[in-house]
Amino acid sequence: MSNQVFFYINGEPLNGDWIDMDNINDWIDIKEELADRSIISRLKNVDPDYDGDLLAADAEGALCSIFLGRYGSFDLDDFIEARNNDFDEDAVAAFINCFSEWNKSKFEESYLGQFEDDIAFIMEQTESYGLLDGVPESIKFYFDYERFASDEMINSYDCDNGHYFIRW
Repeated sequence: MSNQVFFYINGEPLNGDWIDMDNINDWIDIKEELADRSIISRLKNVDPDYDGDLLAADAEGALCSIFLGRYGSFDLDDFIEARNNDFDEDAVAAFINCFSEWNKSKFEESYLGQFEDDIAFIMEQTESYGLLDGVPESIKFYFDYERFASDEMINSYDCDNGHYFIRW
């Protein structure tokens, strides 16, 4: 799903349109889109002619929804920073939902992947860290992954929409 925001002008929600945000790099690009749709006029030199507020009424897409603020605001700079990376967009949105901010280096340090549920995640962690190495198979059977997952999710990890992160 693409990221879209419904921008409008002059405080009139009927005077606006949906803008695909995947190729928007600044407020001028948004004005260009609105001018192309005849929502705002153009100067003789073809630049968009609008100095008022561009307000956002609604947003669709994992990232856009996060950056839609109250009272018609949209945090375009932070949206662009979060969008312009090589990471899965849903993972970025999950990170922001967990930690209330975008921080590329913290994402790289803390992202552990996407899993079906807490038990699948903790089974992978247990295996990858070798937590049960050396324990006889007949005893491993009794290990309570559900309880261990519950404790670890309380103490060490955050998850949103199946994306898991080390808590920092």
